[in-house]
Amino acid sequence: MATERTDVVIVGAGASGGILAAELAKAGMKVVALERGPRHTTADFKSLDELRYFERHAMSATHVWRAPLSGGVPGPHTQGGTRMGNDPKSSVVNRYGQSWDIPNLFITGSSTHPSMSGFNPTLTIQALAYMSADAIANRYMKNPGPLA
Repeated sequence: MATERTDVVIVGAGASGGILAAELAKAGMKVVALERGPRHTTADFKSLDELRYFERHAMSATHVWRAPLSGGVPGPHTQGGTRMGNDPKSSVVNRYGQSWDIPNLFITGSSTHPSMSGFNPTLTIQALAYMSADAIANRYMKNPGPLA
């Protein structure tokens, strides 16, 4: 079995993992993304828009009806398991999603949020993924270690 060097392994290619994979690949890194379910090709991911991808590809939707926006129904994302913070005594990762204990481990997604919000956190998850990707590509890869 042949092996190839990989710069980054991403577990979960959803709202944050998909963005990380795309941004780090654009920065020239060799990325492997692991996701549960059937194998997809590059053509399956023409858009980074998570909702559009699932509506058109995963669900094979031909028509999509969206419910009106509500006043704050919580999203189904699990939050708080790997809290982000400024102090290693009270959090698991720093503001870039980098583990306090393992400098080459970055955790992104809603688990880094300290608590459940009143709204779906997907856009916040994606914004933090872009910030983490930028920190990995432009800071960590040039000087591996803690990104305080």
